[in-house]
Amino acid sequence: MATASMNFLPSWVLLLLLLLLCSFFPRFPVLEAQFVSPERRVERFIDTQEPVATPWPWEFTINFTTNNGRATGFLAYDWANKQQLIVHGPGSTSCPTKDSCSFLENSVGGTYSIVPSIKQCVNIIPNVGSVPPDWTVQGVFAGVQESNGVLCYRFTYPPTMHEYLETVTGGIPCVFVFPIPSMTYEFLPSTFSLGSPNPDLFQLPEYCSVEELS
Repeated sequence: MATASMNFLPSWVLLLLLLLLCSFFPRFPVLEAQFVSPERRVERFIDTQEPVATPWPWEFTINFTTNNGRATGFLAYDWANKQQLIVHGPGSTSCPTKDSCSFLENSVGGTYSIVPSIKQCVNIIPNVGSVPPDWTVQGVFAGVQESNGVLCYRFTYPPTMHEYLETVTGGIPCVFVFPIPSMTYEFLPSTFSLGSPNPDLFQLPEYCSVEELS
């Protein structure tokens, strides 16, 4: 019997081996659960990030409406020459009269309010012109909203009351919200057109006085 007992390891050695095995094998499922392929990690990172507003293209045109769709409008953006033109149709709250008006913004003279029907041209904000293309990226994501049947990302710009919406697909302007609701631009994404606007659009009319041009 003594010779046979020597063929077995002591019980304390068996217990130690068992504890070591138990502490080792459970690690495999944990490691397997934590392992994610690089591709999966990238997808997970992208999916959990909030959208960031798309910078505007340097040159484009797009139509819009104001006054709950009762007045039409047109935006021509030309950052290559640091200028933009905003045209409001008759009945727009943005105009000083019931007739159509426009706002020409350029980096040379400032922002001009133009009313063709009464030949009025006033430099309302001297030396302040067009916004840069990346003005949008400062927005804080505020969810998804539908506008004119199109899904749009919504961004707020605290501490102001302005909001900006762009299409979920393509980053095309959807809405620019003013504190006065009737002045809000509801863009028509289907009219969005990339490319340099007609240069004649940005010419100040001849009835702008010398003082206004300076």
